[in-house]
Order: sequence, then structure tokens, then C-alpha cells
Amino acid sequence: GLGDVYKRQELKGEFIDAFEMHLRIVRKLSQNTLTKYMSCFRKIMYQDELLLMWKYIKNHAVNVLI
Repeated sequence: GLGDVYKRQELKGEFIDAFEMHLRIVRKLSQNTLTKYMSCFRKIMYQDELLLMWKYIKNHAVNVLI
């Protein structure tokens, strides 16, 4: 249910934060490189949510224009 979705989002956020810290501290990436990596990584991690949002917007925009 909705609780599972929230927990999954929370875990996803915690994982992203931990991965960013790993890249920053262990891999010693510069801020510019880290920003680029995390931008791409977030797109991958949130791809399913972005796809759902895009479908929702597309369907509702068509209804508004009619």
C-alpha cells in the first residue's frame, strides 16, 4: 500500500545520500564531478516515478486543452 511506497522512497533517499557520501569521501570526487554523477544517478533511481509523473501530466494536459 501507500506505506510501502513511502518506505521505499525513504530507503531510496537514504541510499542516494550514502552513495553520495561514499563518492565524496572514499572516492574523493570534486564537487563538479560529484554533481554530474549524482544528477545521472538520481535520474536512474527515480526513473519509474518520473515516468509515472510524465504520463499523468500528459494525460491531464490533453484534458485541459480540450
